[in-house]
Amino acid sequence: MKQLFSTFLMLLIIATGYGQTINISTGMGTIGTIDTWKVGLASPATGNAYVIPQHSSGYWQVPPAPVKWIGVSAAGTGAAQTNFIYEKKFSVPANRKQLNYDLDVAADDVLKKIELVKPNGTAINISFTTTSAYKFTKHISSVVDCPDMGDWKLRITVFCADNSVGPTGLLVSGNINLIEGACTIPLPNSTCCPPFNAAVLRQTMVYKGTGGIGDPYTLVWNPDNVVLLQIQAYVNYLRINGMAIEFRLHNQGTGNLPITTAWGPQIGAIGYINFTANSTGQSSMINTLPVNFFPANAMQPGTWYALTTGMYHNDCVPQMFGPECANNTIYVRVQVIGFKGGSGTPTLEFSDGKKIIAPVVNATLGKG
Repeated sequence: MKQLFSTFLMLLIIATGYGQTINISTGMGTIGTIDTWKVGLASPATGNAYVIPQHSSGYWQVPPAPVKWIGVSAAGTGAAQTNFIYEKKFSVPANRKQLNYDLDVAADDVLKKIELVKPNGTAINISFTTTSAYKFTKHISSVVDCPDMGDWKLRITVFCADNSVGPTGLLVSGNINLIEGACTIPLPNSTCCPPFNAAVLRQTMVYKGTGGIGDPYTLVWNPDNVVLLQIQAYVNYLRINGMAIEFRLHNQGTGNLPITTAWGPQIGAIGYINFTANSTGQSSMINTLPVNFFPANAMQPGTWYALTTGMYHNDCVPQMFGPECANNTIYVRVQVIGFKGGSGTPTLEFSDGKKIIAPVVNATLGKG
């Protein structure tokens, strides 16, 4: 079996390109000892997590060896009616074009949230589908393009629903795979277009909640350095004084798909970002992110919103790119996907106006 696993891992690396595999599993040590995960009632978690035995009731997921359950004490007990935050740190070196994650996760009692936390503190929500209590979710796997260099964390929130002190725990079996290579972001086909399109807009907007999954929220703009430097290089290359991007938000209804025939009511004012030519090689916005364009409580779960942007340069000459480059629109909503027991997973969905494209990979679903 060991030889078979090694062969599989080698084939995986060959198929995906040269990379680094990080085992992110829980309980790799001896029962009763301290694990490499941290746990606490808030983030950053600083308490020791312990390797614990599987619960004797038989309800818990049987872990695949050598993975084991972990808890907040050697006995696995925890406070009642409390959220526990488990965190595992890992490092992403420079020159990594992708971060792939493959996870199986189980929890006692309620698995509330799974997130990847970037070095700058913003979080990527990981959607999951619960099968039954204390058992593995459906397999979780996806890709993060152009991961920022630095220390990341896998952060998992588990709710202990017991009325008195009782067992609680977490089980994770999986890997983070970092693929080496040049980081690229999809650009428009026209060579005259700025390096900013609907795909980039979708990647750079981040959910910021105000409470629970049914509460109002907003979107903030939080691009990484790659996006900012590409736009700055474009402005410098054209030798224009600067370029502005304006952001507008519109309510587009509560149907299965957004209304696309006309703009709905505008939410808040128009927001602006300005890039000045030759700004020491990078935009000053890097030090002021994320940017809050819209009111904090303006967006409601279940409602579609159009996020549209327009671009123009500040010189008193004809624009160097047409409306097909200047104007970009995406549609977004938070949709709560429920399951038995009354809990649910909030998913930030994007649409092109005709179909739902995909859940976002860089949303912070929770209180921001």
